[in-house]
Amino acid sequence: MRKNKTWAKQPTKFKKKVNVLARDFKVLVVVLIIASSVIGISSTQVERMIDRINLNQVKAQEPGKELSVKDYVLGEVTKAGLDPYEAYILITTCENPTWNPDKHVVNNDKYHSIDRGIFMINSYWHKEVSNLCAYDYKCNTREAIRIRLQDGNWHQWTCAKKIGIK
Repeated sequence: MRKNKTWAKQPTKFKKKVNVLARDFKVLVVVLIIASSVIGISSTQVERMIDRINLNQVKAQEPGKELSVKDYVLGEVTKAGLDPYEAYILITTCENPTWNPDKHVVNNDKYHSIDRGIFMINSYWHKEVSNLCAYDYKCNTREAIRIRLQDGNWHQWTCAKKIGIK
């Protein structure tokens, strides 16, 4: 039986949605670049605006495919009502730039504590977070959000203080 070649070339609803988002994003980038030269915004400020737009776009999940670690984490942060840009900068700048769920660092403190997982949750200060949870990016994200919401800021993460995230 021969396949209908015309039908096979038809884009799926998912692909159409992704194409529309990509087109709209390209238009927005061009507008930002033009506006920045007119009103004197630096290229760094434009890059930050583009990053924020990128992070605030709802990532379309293709049926049957799991989100990447980064998309999952930022999606959960957004659902919790937190700023995904802050979480992105916190993780990417110094906590875990490779977004590796298995990352750990043994600290040179008197407790020899270990920072673990995506958000590098400390083993001494957060004994309630098991190793099993700390190295599971979904559980690590839930715990980081819980800690952040409980404290009202990101200050339990040393990196946040260093880079000025509240």
